[in-house]
Amino acid sequence: MSDTRYKPILDLVKVFPDERSCHRYLASQRWDTGEIICPHDNCGHNQSYVFADGIRYKCKKCKTLFTAKTDTFMEGSKLATIKWLLAMYLVLHKKGISSVQLAKDVGVTQKTGWFMLQRVRWALGNEDDDMLEGDVVSD
Repeated sequence: MSDTRYKPILDLVKVFPDERSCHRYLASQRWDTGEIICPHDNCGHNQSYVFADGIRYKCKKCKTLFTAKTDTFMEGSKLATIKWLLAMYLVLHKKGISSVQLAKDVGVTQKTGWFMLQRVRWALGNEDDDMLEGDVVSD
């Protein structure tokens, strides 16, 4: 998965067929060195247990649970991660998208589409967000 530029939207769906593959991708982007760092305040420990689902982690030091979405704009959302990745793709791929169109494309209500759009826009403008550090490729 070295080339993360997906031209047709079907490529995105093929690469991320399930929740586990989405989380694996987010983890590879967040912890690009392969060393999983606890995101909780005043911990930063680099050793953790991985749950059997491949999504959740538990810090060996502070014993708290976390995922690749912890401390990101996706944290606390009940939406499937593929819907978040699809929303980010659509927002970055087009010159502009309304919350109504985003909701139709992702398969959520307009209210949820608006919420997702606001969070993605916030993440794009937030310099402190670890998920979008470094080079971000978009058209």
